[in-house]
Amino acid sequence: MGVKIVKPPSMATTATTSIQGRHLCDKYTLLVGRDKHVFQSLLAFDITSLPPLQTIVNGTLTLYLFENLFPEWEKTVAVHQIISPWKENRVNLKELMIQPVPVCCASINGNNRFIRFDITPLVHNWYTGVAANLGIILKPGNNDACHFDILGFCSRNCCNSQCWPSLEISFFNSDSVQSCCQTLDFDSTVITGSIANTAATLNIQRYNYTYFVINTGQNSAVIALQVSPDGINWITEGVLQTISPGDIVPLVPNIIAKFARLIFQSADVQQSTSLDIRVRGFSS
Repeated sequence: MGVKIVKPPSMATTATTSIQGRHLCDKYTLLVGRDKHVFQSLLAFDITSLPPLQTIVNGTLTLYLFENLFPEWEKTVAVHQIISPWKENRVNLKELMIQPVPVCCASINGNNRFIRFDITPLVHNWYTGVAANLGIILKPGNNDACHFDILGFCSRNCCNSQCWPSLEISFFNSDSVQSCCQTLDFDSTVITGSIANTAATLNIQRYNYTYFVINTGQNSAVIALQVSPDGINWITEGVLQTISPGDIVPLVPNIIAKFARLIFQSADVQQSTSLDIRVRGFSS
């Protein structure tokens, strides 16, 4: 297992569709929210320094929240994938293209603390070339009321480098073992959400293996095993099954494939939970 921290981002800026609102934007602050105007923040990270032939386990975006005028109000920030090129010094939100479904959402309150966003599926797609790495945009959640208040995050120009935006990537080299009679031991923890997400993609072609999923949270989730011959086209084995708090569910493949991953989602879209994933296998 290895860890790579990309810090600071290669690009970071705040954008708004309103000319009048631009006086609030500066190079030291990333704003997200809405008042009279809507503010959105864009970031891009260069991950080309990652070593080849790795399996992405986790990709965590970390931002430091230093401005929240109403910290007792809970706000939702959504992270979306950007799918069109943009320039840091001039962003046209009307022309910017993004994926309509967010990569993840985070509920935020309080102040002067680090906020973390799990963008693992997107980092995996960037790394494997499935998606172009054009960055992400942070927007107010669609379910929030018209009055949202503005959150201020430290940008890459902040005087304290510890507060710069960062992307922490954990990876696992599933191709490193080339000899026979080897074991596969892979551990990961994920947090479920209102939309279906997938855990790390593993190269399991040489292994007989079992996925063990343990619900360590307080709410139920639905899970299933997915397999693929090429890492692009996926088949869900069976149907999504419910895993209750405290339960452990084994998932064994019925199809020989090169890649496998877990798909998971909250059983109740309003209630997230934590799942521990344990993959155990051996090669003959």
